[in-house]
Amino acid sequence: FTFRHLTRMADIPREEWMRVYDGATENFDYFSACEEVPPVAFQYSAIGIFRDDKLMAGTPIFKTRFDPGVVLDGPVKTIYNGIATVIPAIGNVPIVGLGSPHSQEPTIAFDPTLSEAERQQALECLIAGLDSVAASVGARLTLLKDVGDQFQGWAHQGLEAAGYANLTALPVATLSVPESEEA
Repeated sequence: FTFRHLTRMADIPREEWMRVYDGATENFDYFSACEEVPPVAFQYSAIGIFRDDKLMAGTPIFKTRFDPGVVLDGPVKTIYNGIATVIPAIGNVPIVGLGSPHSQEPTIAFDPTLSEAERQQALECLIAGLDSVAASVGARLTLLKDVGDQFQGWAHQGLEAAGYANLTALPVATLSVPESEEA
């Protein structure tokens, strides 16, 4: 597998993305639309994982800046805030994230014909690609946003080996839509 940093998802034909997203609701169309209207402090691009010029996996990625103080509390936050007043740059850390700030769903797509071992190899290549993009833009932190439970079984060990830890996010509320007007 090889990776390519794509300026935008449309650098690869829609049909290739739709094949790897394999029926997902949030797919090429959704993420391409999001690329057109990024939040003010964000820049979007994508990573594609290829085998013989065929897209085998991919995901949108984003670049922004992050203030670590937003996830701290108690005495650690007090110490951090004190240091941040002397060294303001620590409150403005450049990051590259795999995923989309517009989504609460997993954004990594894999060709459905890949075996579990091949998905693991593609994921390793994707993480190496993310690290390469981060190094090229001077990001000091990488993250994988909304990896999702569907990857935990087979990807957990590889993600942990790459230095990633699982953090629980805020719950997402859902509302079931009745099947008919009567319901």
